[in-house]
Amino acid sequence: MKSVIFDMDGVLIDSEAMYQYLLIDFFHQYGQKITLQQCNIFVGCSDAFFYEKLGELWNPTKSEKEMRDLYHAYFGEEQLDYGTLLNPHVKYILPKMKQKGIQLAIASSSSKKDILKMAKSNEILTYFDQIVSGHEVPYSKPDPAIYLEAIHRLGAAKKECVVIEDSSVGIQAAKQAGLYVIAKREVRFHMDQSQADFVADDLLQAWLHIQERFQL
Repeated sequence: MKSVIFDMDGVLIDSEAMYQYLLIDFFHQYGQKITLQQCNIFVGCSDAFFYEKLGELWNPTKSEKEMRDLYHAYFGEEQLDYGTLLNPHVKYILPKMKQKGIQLAIASSSSKKDILKMAKSNEILTYFDQIVSGHEVPYSKPDPAIYLEAIHRLGAAKKECVVIEDSSVGIQAAKQAGLYVIAKREVRFHMDQSQADFVADDLLQAWLHIQERFQL
């Protein structure tokens, strides 16, 4: 096993709950209503899906572009303080993986700008050999394009790679790419993680499983 590919939101950082809070607040500020259940459909989704579905939930409905413009006018450039959202054990397992000679990558539906901002804010950028944004591939998760691009950039064979994901669309994308998938357990957003090869309670357990599974 030579490479580990991480999703960002929900895996490296605990951001999904904060996104939901901000989304609900955004709707309320405009006299609109959105439920937590409706928010769950956005976990792991692409930008295009996000703004399209937001527009459908708006009353009266708005186009994807109208929704995108309204959302960005409201939030501006800064939404999250990434430095406060890092998940436990990230800074422990990344150097341990590098000591084993493992290549590391991030494959996230987020923009390259946001991925880099997260990694720099948490001082983990130097651990990653490759960063792939969903904006750089033609199709979004659950399409396998982002993971196929990641392994291409890493120069790794599929059997040599492990993906750590949390969302159902992310797990599906990685499995369709033919990769071994560990799901970071998530019970708050009613996500189906049943397609994963292993479900870990946290990233430390994920790393312990990798060492055992691949005899590192």
